Amino acid sequence: MMASAKARRISKARKFLQGEEVHLILNEENSLKNLLSTFPIDDDLKKKISKDPNSIQALKSLDEYSKGVCQIIVTSPDSNHSHCGNGFFIGDGWVLTTANIVRNRNQVNHARFTFTSNDETFTFEARERRAFVYRTLQPGRRPDYHNRDITLIKLGVQFSFRQDVAPWERDEQALLAAHPPFSFQNLSKQGFLPPSSSNSVQSDDTLCTVYHGEHDKHFHVGFQASQPYKVFEPAGVLVYEFYGGFNAEASGCPVFVFKNGQCFFLGVFVPGPSSKSTGCKAFTYNGQALVWDEEFLTHISAGIKAVDKMSNIKSYSLAIPFDERKKLLNERTVYQAAELALNHRVLIL
Repeated sequence: MMASAKARRISKARKFLQGEEVHLILNEENSLKNLLSTFPIDDDLKKKISKDPNSIQALKSLDEYSKGVCQIIVTSPDSNHSHCGNGFFIGDGWVLTTANIVRNRNQVNHARFTFTSNDETFTFEARERRAFVYRTLQPGRRPDYHNRDITLIKLGVQFSFRQDVAPWERDEQALLAAHPPFSFQNLSKQGFLPPSSSNSVQSDDTLCTVYHGEHDKHFHVGFQASQPYKVFEPAGVLVYEFYGGFNAEASGCPVFVFKNGQCFFLGVFVPGPSSKSTGCKAFTYNGQALVWDEEFLTHISAGIKAVDKMSNIKSYSLAIPFDERKKLLNERTVYQAAELALNHRVLIL
């Protein structure tokens, strides 16, 4: 039945097209169906998307963006337990994630990062002394990983101008060069979605998260956003809230919005209020998207610049001779790094 229908289509099409062109069109249709089949989304939504060429192109873009999303597994040296989350690549070796996934130096030292591209996986193993920036979202308070703080972790060569580069840093830098992850900094060139304009996310817009579960990659498409609201008023941080019963392992992944047949990067997924169904051991979470805007990007860049300015600074320790410690007071880069950290509420740990 299927074969005869296909044959009739080819027969009719030959009146207008060469045979190779017909097969090219059919193969393109099949490839789109195969692409849609990889997304675990509602069948009705698949039908809707398949009829809209613009939406299909947006899904192709989404597939490309997924190459910049990494699974983060943090092990505990004191037990057999580990926890799983996500992050995404923002260029120059930096991965952005949320503080409920990686919140301190000990966790950074035991965190493993895995990217997937074209069915291949590339893993950056746990290493000690990775560069690590903790960004607090509200001024004048201590870090609290429950309150939408974010962290930045460095892969590859840790400091640009340092001479004593470790062999593992060179190996990681070579891996990044051979298999460059998609950088979400590129999406900033699209412009942002101003919350006060007609281009902002509406309640009937379709949202999507892309994240790596414990065993595979997930595209969670088809949930809706509620109206945006501000958290931590002094900082002016914008958050969109939505519902969908997400697992905690989605934390740190990117959130996208489909608008006018295009796919826009909205922000960083953080878990909202949790609930537990009867007979279910695991908690599920409402979602929140920490909006990626100009101010947010400025603070991220400041943290990275602060680390670069500290590239020739030794760790402060009483084991260092006093004369050497005294020289640190005259290092201009120390003051510059401290000023950036203070103004932009980042901690270099």
